[in-house]
Amino acid sequence: MKAAERAVPKIIGGDDDLGISIEILNRCLDKSILRVSTQNSVEEIECRVIGKGQLSNLALAAQTAFDLGVHPEEISLAIREFRLQRRKMEFIEISLDGKNISFLDDCHNATLISFKSALTHIREVITPEIYPIMIVGRIVHIEGQKKSIYTELAKEIVSCNPQAVVLYGPDLSYLSSSLEKSSVRVLASDTPLDVIECLKKIVPEKGFVFLKGSHRGTRIREVSTAIRSYARGGSLTR
Repeated sequence: MKAAERAVPKIIGGDDDLGISIEILNRCLDKSILRVSTQNSVEEIECRVIGKGQLSNLALAAQTAFDLGVHPEEISLAIREFRLQRRKMEFIEISLDGKNISFLDDCHNATLISFKSALTHIREVITPEIYPIMIVGRIVHIEGQKKSIYTELAKEIVSCNPQAVVLYGPDLSYLSSSLEKSSVRVLASDTPLDVIECLKKIVPEKGFVFLKGSHRGTRIREVSTAIRSYARGGSLTR
């Protein structure tokens, strides 16, 4: 409390036109091209941050650093080198039984907002030749709202034109029925091995797999770990 009393207030992102702005020039599956501008400089930067929510957080962090006196060159360097937390919109290339897979792992958390952010990114960068396969787990702590939330999530998923949706874990009946009404192929899985067996059957020679769900109560990160382990040549047991 004493330290807080001595602190000097600092306004972040004021209206004095002396800030730093980040404009998205282009998005790819695994990266973003940004224009970082101040009053005295303009620079194009390639960074590994993807997704609307993550880029908004990056812009806020850059503005905060700039207003606290960090030089724009240092901010640009940090943006270039920045990597998201593991399994948080993390993009990796893996091989599954000889099939090359672009794997977007976002099982760090799962709310409807974060789902929308990730799915918006997929819609913006996916090509007509690639139909994503989605592994989807539960959203937790939505008691009394399951039907409306999963119905809305189903619409977001359908808009990405998925090849198939693999539902992981229990309590996803509302999502399953909503997807099936839209003629989406739905597969059920209860264990990480079930998920991998599903992928082995449906993934094309060159595919795109998206994984998202809440770990709390569903332990979906174990699916991520199992896929990575299998891709490295590990064995699978139930």
